[in-house]
Amino acid sequence: MHNPPFDIIKRNINITEGKIELEKIFKGIKNKAEDLGYLFFEKEQSSGSKKYGEERIFKFYMEREIDPFGKIEIKIEFNFDRLEKVKNKFIGDGVVDFTTSIRYDYKNKWGKSKFDMFLYNLYRKVMKWKFETMYIIPGIIEGNQIYGYIKDELEEYS
Repeated sequence: MHNPPFDIIKRNINITEGKIELEKIFKGIKNKAEDLGYLFFEKEQSSGSKKYGEERIFKFYMEREIDPFGKIEIKIEFNFDRLEKVKNKFIGDGVVDFTTSIRYDYKNKWGKSKFDMFLYNLYRKVMKWKFETMYIIPGIIEGNQIYGYIKDELEEYS
């Protein structure tokens, strides 16, 4: 039995008629993630034409293992619509969904039997302070750094 991720940051950014330099923002996110020690994956990229412009969806996933017990996961989803390309920028509307999560026991070492699950739950209760300092606080700090970068880059073009 795998443990579901525990969300510690869940935010979104709404963009209205923003001027967006997509390539620069995406390269910046990738560089920021790599600087913080995250593995970076592009999960999905799709585009299509609509009546009032182009629609694009980009989904990114990054993760960093803290130790064999826990890891930080960051998911970023860009949903743009009514995009029009002007020179090297896009003008349009969109929403950026941002989630930072912690996943405990992601290698499923504690979920093999009921007794192991009992020990796992006891360990989490007894060592709550350790979970906060080892997993949650770094997740909040690093998640906010990446979220802040995205928000600053989008505001620069708004």
